[in-house]
This record gives sequence, C-alpha cells and structure tokens, in this order.
Amino acid sequence: MKRSDKPGHLTGPIDRPIAALVRSLRSVPWMTTLSSCCGHEREGGCVDLAVKGPEGVRRLVRLMNLVDIAQPSALLEIGLNWSEEVATSCHFEAWPDWIMFSLSIGDDEFVPTTRDLALLARAFKTALGEIPSALESTVPGSPPRPASGSKDRASTSEKRKARNRPPKSRPA
Repeated sequence: MKRSDKPGHLTGPIDRPIAALVRSLRSVPWMTTLSSCCGHEREGGCVDLAVKGPEGVRRLVRLMNLVDIAQPSALLEIGLNWSEEVATSCHFEAWPDWIMFSLSIGDDEFVPTTRDLALLARAFKTALGEIPSALESTVPGSPPRPASGSKDRASTSEKRKARNRPPKSRPA
C-alpha cells in the first residue's frame, strides 16, 4: 500500500446495527471509516472516520449540517482525533492527506437504538447524494446557502434538554 492510499477500517467485524451507516460513509472517495461501535444499546455509538484534505473537511461540515436538518432529534458530535495515544488519530506519516475525526452518536442520556441508527444511516446516505450539488452551487469563499425550508436548529445542549429523558439504567 502506498502511504497516501485511503486508510481502511482498522477494527472488525463491524457491528450489524451500525453497518449501514459505515457503508454510507465509505461510499464516497473523500471519506472512509477507521473503526465503529453501535453502543449495543447500552451507550452512545461512534464512528472514527477520515476525510481527505481541506476539501474533505469542508464536505464533512456540509454533510453534518444536512444530516442535522434531516434528523434534528439525533444527538451528533464530531471532534478531531488528535491524540497519538488513539489508534485512529491523525497519522500524517502514514496518510499525509487524511484528517481523522470521531463522530459520536448519542450520549449518557440518549442511547441510540438499532432503529435510530438505521434512520441516521438513511439520512447520511441521502445527504451524501446532495453534497456535490450543494458544494458546486456556492461561490468560492462564501458560506453555503441554507437548505430550502431549513429552520433554526437547536444546539446539542438544547437537544439534550428537549429530550428530557431520564438516563437509561445500566447493568452493574
């Protein structure tokens, strides 16, 4: 493998409830997944992913906004995997053009079910189909236009409060 090739999924097998989401994220040449966990309906799920260069980051931001519009009740957070102690962190010697992120799905108060993950996979698949036209329709240097009919979206903390669900009890 050449050093600049697309990194691959480092863990396996992929949990069945999150497999459709992983397939969606891997369906474009500018993004791949490195590891994933569905959370097994005991905790939030996660997908460690990589995007190619600054254009990949730009597309990822647009993707996250489109999914947030389509699935406003989903609790999604994304962060840069910078720590060298994490196997799926940015590894610029091996993959100099790729930037690694971690996508968290849910939290201690909202544990995604298999159905939640399936709906989220569908939202990502649909949004990925809109990415090329959404990016091409913007003037370079200008912010992307809001999606038609989009409303002000709640922040992550507002989504947590709106759920007003008690935390799931976990086995001891």
